[in-house]
Amino acid sequence: MGLPQVPEEEETVDVFSSWLAASWRARTACSGMDPDLFFPERGDVLGVARAKAICLGCPVTAECLRYALEAKEKQGIWDGLSGQERRAIRSARRVDRHDTPSCQMSLASEASEQTV
Repeated sequence: MGLPQVPEEEETVDVFSSWLAASWRARTACSGMDPDLFFPERGDVLGVARAKAICLGCPVTAECLRYALEAKEKQGIWDGLSGQERRAIRSARRVDRHDTPSCQMSLASEASEQTV
């Protein structure tokens, strides 16, 4: 028979991540609904509004948004936001990272080295 196989560390992390993902997903306002509701056709203003209305009462919007941003979900309504709205958030975050003092110091240092 042999010894039971112990999962590799990465597999353990994946199992834990899956469990965490399942735990917040089980508490969503959209749990059990047809996923197609959250992927309306381009130009379907009523479909987008319907999906966003469901998200308004959701208790786990922060987790949903975090997932959508980390997974780089380009389509669908997540946390009541469209793909275009999430792209704007990602873009703003990139700009904010470049506005940090340490980044500015680094850029200033690079600029002064180039002028010498």
